[in-house]
Amino acid sequence: MSASLSDSTIGGKKPDRVIAQAELIRFLTETRFRFIRGYRQLRTPEDTCSEHDHEFIELVYHVSGRGATRVRGVGRPPAETRTVFVYLPGVGHDQTFVTPMLDWRIHLSTAGPLPPSLPPYWRLLNLSDPLVVSELQFLVSAVEPYSFLERASLDCRAGAILSSVIASR
Repeated sequence: MSASLSDSTIGGKKPDRVIAQAELIRFLTETRFRFIRGYRQLRTPEDTCSEHDHEFIELVYHVSGRGATRVRGVGRPPAETRTVFVYLPGVGHDQTFVTPMLDWRIHLSTAGPLPPSLPPYWRLLNLSDPLVVSELQFLVSAVEPYSFLERASLDCRAGAILSSVIASR
């Protein structure tokens, strides 16, 4: 019989990693995500994207190109074709571009506070799931205004893509 997250203990106490995983699972399964918008953005090496943050979750899929992003207090991970970054609200980040870079960006909000154990960002290398890529393409192509049913569908689809990306890392 395999142990579940709730059964895992060390010395009668749950390790921080297990608690963080349980909070992440709860966050992804119980949070109602709201799709704000999706869009495409092409940047060249001459462009600048200075440090900024958002009041929402930002998912960035690098369709093509090469560069780097600096995450405040964390470092400067590379950003290359098929890399996905997910930034939580309030996480400062910037971008530099070595070659022209095409990004697909999805913005989502949540109704409540985020669990404190969540990392400031996630990075997924080499996104190769054609279903996820297709859904991202759909979301960056959504055109306002949305009917009530379209809004509900976009909210569900954006939340599912966020969950898929985080689960794939």
